[in-house]
Amino acid sequence: MTAFRSGCTRLSLIFTSNRDTLTAFRLDSTRLPLIFTFHRDTLTAFRSDCTRLPHLFTFHRDTLTAFQSGSTINKAGKTNRYPLQKKTNMNRFFKYDEKHLAYLKRKDKRLGEVIDKLGMIQRRIIPDLFCALVHSIIGQQISTKAHESIWRKMNDGLGEITPEKILAMSRDELQSFGITFKKADYIRAAAQKIESGELDINALNEMSDEEVCRRLSELDGVGVWTAEMLMLHSLQRPDILSYGDLGIQRGMRMLYHHRKITRDLFERYRRRYTPYGSVASIYLWAVSAGDVEGMKDYAPKKTTKKSGAKNGKTNTNKK
Repeated sequence: MTAFRSGCTRLSLIFTSNRDTLTAFRLDSTRLPLIFTFHRDTLTAFRSDCTRLPHLFTFHRDTLTAFQSGSTINKAGKTNRYPLQKKTNMNRFFKYDEKHLAYLKRKDKRLGEVIDKLGMIQRRIIPDLFCALVHSIIGQQISTKAHESIWRKMNDGLGEITPEKILAMSRDELQSFGITFKKADYIRAAAQKIESGELDINALNEMSDEEVCRRLSELDGVGVWTAEMLMLHSLQRPDILSYGDLGIQRGMRMLYHHRKITRDLFERYRRRYTPYGSVASIYLWAVSAGDVEGMKDYAPKKTTKKSGAKNGKTNTNKK
């Protein structure tokens, strides 16, 4: 088990388990003076002198989060819990297995051939929901390369990405990471709603895909594509296939030799992939990125214009 800060930077700690006990070590193998014990869904922490720590630990899927014992009431009348700067993620890649791949291979011969060529693909996820929301907003309408560059600069500059740190920065400071002023405004507005209690972002865990999409679309600058990316890359929802993602459309054109992916055509493939559309998305992105030798994009070539639209955009984000 590995521990991460809420900004997704890795802590220099290693956890080992033995039956119902979890022990923490530094990377130099020195043991921390803490012991964790499990009982059903409860985790309790003790110091080496057996005194109990006043912390609350909660589970969600493969993530364990620690909270301080204190709490306050926010402006919306809800209880705030203060997370410790430690979050352990047992798996930071999208979780799927051979059962999902076997299903897709039975349903779609061409996709099955791609799966056999590429094997299991590790698609990174961001367990922290606010962090994932910021990541998705940054990625709107820009190339994957630019997205990764900006994300790296923001992580390096902030250390961890939280609503508090975002609100402590000015609009100009956020823009200096390489995003537009509009995106800086969107990110700050989302942070403000979470900080005020107007948006309980952790409640997204319990919502259906449709509810998550509807709730997030109420935020400025957040549309269907952004919500879908958060559902796949943070909530790990199993059946996300985004019509608004240009990489998905390109992958479909390349795989099935189409000149254009209409909505009706897309829906036909979506029904074929269900209930594992997210896994299909992972392989379509790989196809789009050129990971399968010999495949090409069958889209009609656009005539070059001096004032034409720029290439390399990865998504659309219509509400």
